[in-house]
Amino acid sequence: MKYPGSWTAVGGATSAGSEGHVLRIEGQNAFSIQTFPLERSVPRPNISDMRAVTDAILSSPSAKLTVLEVRQIEISGLPAIYYLYYFPSGKQRGIHAHYFIFDGTRMDTLIFQVVPASDFSRYASQFDQVVSSFKPTSQQVP
Repeated sequence: MKYPGSWTAVGGATSAGSEGHVLRIEGQNAFSIQTFPLERSVPRPNISDMRAVTDAILSSPSAKLTVLEVRQIEISGLPAIYYLYYFPSGKQRGIHAHYFIFDGTRMDTLIFQVVPASDFSRYASQFDQVVSSFKPTSQQVP
């Protein structure tokens, strides 16, 4: 993926068998990418079934999220689900643009975080450029 040179790596973003990276944008603003293995491939027609799973992940009562938008989209020809939601961040409210991308037996997640949420529009075009540069492993040239 291509991202602005001013974004700096701050370490891995790993959880429950995933691989990933976190990049600091500035302040509390950040970008993370994680890859999770799936038990089986998700056929394109079954993406709506996966939305039930991703909805469940984001609707945990402890997360205290306010979902603003959900869409089924494509990224690099792959089915994806996009969420835009507020989350609490101390006395402020942050915002995440969160993508779940399904590629065979793997799921990539891209999360763009902005705190405070009111600053999101300053970064939106950069985030769009980063997402458009995403290439799944199956499309990467060695």
